[in-house]
Amino acid sequence: MISNPDWLRPKIKPYMHQISLDCIEKLIECEGKFNKAEISIGTSFKIAKQILRDEINDPGFLEFAVDA
Repeated sequence: MISNPDWLRPKIKPYMHQISLDCIEKLIECEGKFNKAEISIGTSFKIAKQILRDEINDPGFLEFAVDA
């Protein structure tokens, strides 16, 4: 579950929320596998899409956005 300390609120556009650090780490890991040619570009996109979908569907994401 995502907790408020895992999130940052940009000062330039305070209405936009950044994704959690855990999500960023997963995306970086996926990109690394693609860069090492361990996975194809299609697989990389599918994995990244699922990572972002999981992030947005996390109840903590909505809860944080509503509370902010």
